[in-house]
Amino acid sequence: MFRPAVLVVLFCVSLALAMTGARVAGQRPSTDYVGNDACLPCHKTIVESYAQTAMARTSGPALPALIEGSYRNPVSGVSYRVRRHGARAMLSYDRSTPPELHGSQELSYYIGSNTLGRTFLFSVDGFLYQAPINYYARKHGWEMAPGDAQLREMELNHPADRTCLFCHTSRIQPRVPGTINHFSGAPFLQNGVGCERCHGPGGEHAAGHGPIVNPAKLTGARRDDICMQCHLEGVGRIAVAGHREADYRPGDTLSDYLAIFVRQDAASDRLGAVSQFEALALSACRRQSNGALTCTSCHDPHVQVSAPQRTEFYRAKCLTCHATLAEGHHAEDRGCTSCRA
Repeated sequence: MFRPAVLVVLFCVSLALAMTGARVAGQRPSTDYVGNDACLPCHKTIVESYAQTAMARTSGPALPALIEGSYRNPVSGVSYRVRRHGARAMLSYDRSTPPELHGSQELSYYIGSNTLGRTFLFSVDGFLYQAPINYYARKHGWEMAPGDAQLREMELNHPADRTCLFCHTSRIQPRVPGTINHFSGAPFLQNGVGCERCHGPGGEHAAGHGPIVNPAKLTGARRDDICMQCHLEGVGRIAVAGHREADYRPGDTLSDYLAIFVRQDAASDRLGAVSQFEALALSACRRQSNGALTCTSCHDPHVQVSAPQRTEFYRAKCLTCHATLAEGHHAEDRGCTSCRA
């Protein structure tokens, strides 16, 4: 059974609560997106720090981010290879058994910071598609893309539409009317997730004509909506009639634009790759704080914490609320994220 995310008890947020709160600026901001460079004159340190984060690096041109390798699908017998060929990133495919197969396709873009993995996109006459194989960081290797492992034939027709691009790119461009993945030019104008995804369009602010949205000053539900727009995947995401998910602006109520469906028994399932908000909603800290604990209670979106520093960094975050715990508390395992208390 499926329910819209805003209605599921799992998140302890009713629709009435989601509708409360006011926008910082008191009115809908301009739709003038200007990109991260417009933030540099006043926020140089933050912009440069953010550029090193996974969110900022979650899409871009294929070649600089290319991970070379190969994979053979035992079901179809098709062998795939991703490689550099001069100034181009290429996907080649071969099968020696009947029906024989041989060909190649230039790759245009990558999607994914490679924290979990990376996939590549290619364009045919302006139509944007996903490659049939993905690189999986934890396995340090290539395998079939999700849902494609059982394909008995090679398919190069998996469309990369706006919903795919929404959480990985910025300043997505309009599609050709009547299509889901046909773009007349570049499908997006800015690599990765830009500053304006969380702060709203910055044209007026950069020109000195007013404030910009500060998520920390929003009410709880509207603050959380900013993270939920990408970090709650669900099993289905459907735009509300008359809207697109890209119409949402930080400070709005997300459910006015997008219905996200999750399984009613999602709490007993293994959480998906981008279901971080489900994990937060299920945590004892979130529930016992009556919703006061939010993503940014522990995560600074402008900073990428290095792997050697993560255990102590997040332990310190926990101790800001759990100060009564002795320094020797679980000295054998200082990583708080494994706690199930």
